[in-house]
Formats: sequence, C-alpha cells, structure tokens
Amino acid sequence: MNGDGCSSSCKIEEFYYCTNENIINRNVCLEKCGDDYVDLSEECDDGNFYDGDGCTALTCTIEPLYACDNQVPNVCTYLCGNGK
Repeated sequence: MNGDGCSSSCKIEEFYYCTNENIINRNVCLEKCGDDYVDLSEECDDGNFYDGDGCTALTCTIEPLYACDNQVPNVCTYLCGNGK
C-alpha cells in the first residue's frame, strides 16, 4: 500500500523513514521531522534538527512559549516578552 511510508514495491517513500524497532509490526514507518515539510502528524517543521528554536527536533511539535507560522520552512517565534 502506498502512502504509509512503505510503497507497494517495498521502497521507503519520500518524507518517511522506517525502523525495525517494533517487534510486532517489524517495520514502523514515520514521517521525517526536519525535512521542511509539515506532515499530517507534525505541528511544525523548521527544516533542522535542533531543539530550542521553537520546533522540536525529533517530534516536530511546537515548543512551549513559541508560535510557528505556516511558511515553508516554518519560522518559530518566542512569545514570552513580546508584549502580547
């Protein structure tokens, strides 16, 4: 089946990575975080692998006290102290 990370020809699909860490399912395919593309399971994706800039490196979730725009890649802004 296409669209779940592993294509019908058993190739890893674009914007996914797969692991063998799940014994029950053998391969677990997840959307790539840090690829500049906000997938359905991601709140943000700023195109890098650094924490502390508003978008987490591993899970692509918005960090506390930040807001991220809808641009590609996301630009996240620190909210505390901005007068709002």
